[in-house]
Amino acid sequence: MKFYLAIAVLSVAAVTESFAGWSVSGSTQYIKGAYLGDEESSLKLLNLGVRYTAESWSATASLPVVIEMDGGLGDLFFSGSYDLVEEFFWLPDISVTSQLKAPTAKDGLGTGQWDLATGLNFRKTAGPWLGFADLGYAFIGDTDAADFNNSITYGLGAGRFLCDGDCSFLLYYQGSGSILDGYPPARQLSLGINYRLSPSLLGTLIGSKGFNSSSQKYVLAAGVQFQI
Repeated sequence: MKFYLAIAVLSVAAVTESFAGWSVSGSTQYIKGAYLGDEESSLKLLNLGVRYTAESWSATASLPVVIEMDGGLGDLFFSGSYDLVEEFFWLPDISVTSQLKAPTAKDGLGTGQWDLATGLNFRKTAGPWLGFADLGYAFIGDTDAADFNNSITYGLGAGRFLCDGDCSFLLYYQGSGSILDGYPPARQLSLGINYRLSPSLLGTLIGSKGFNSSSQKYVLAAGVQFQI
């Protein structure tokens, strides 16, 4: 669970920018906070990913690796989306999305359980502006130490393209219901900036702020995506 919000932050970058066909990505992240009653701590990690984007669907696999002295592999994430409705006049793009977390993390870096999230994403453009929203449901695996609650997830954001489309920024608010009894629902605000460094290279900067003990206090990420 410790990597769930970090991966969600990185997925923000794909809202405004993605390459057709195959691409690979790499990013460094700094995460700080006291998550679900843990003592406040920080993590530095490297996230590696591969993505395929077709005309109406996309699929991504990503793996975080903790790069500190006691680090190791994190949980492997698989995600995908399929377009149900194309944007037309007042209708937004509508796509179904899914994310599966495989319990590959080293002991102490994950729950050791499978998680699954699925939902709908809505996206609408107006000139250089972009609005998007998502609504989903997360199935979270229980552990011997805790019975996690399955939860509704949601997000709402806006962005704008600049520099003839080579640069974009977006603001994204996301949250969920309470996943553990006695703890508040997760709340997080992210700001992302994408810049196309070349026709096949995209740079991304993302900062995120959590608002309670169910979210990481801060997440900072910088990365690149390269079209193969």
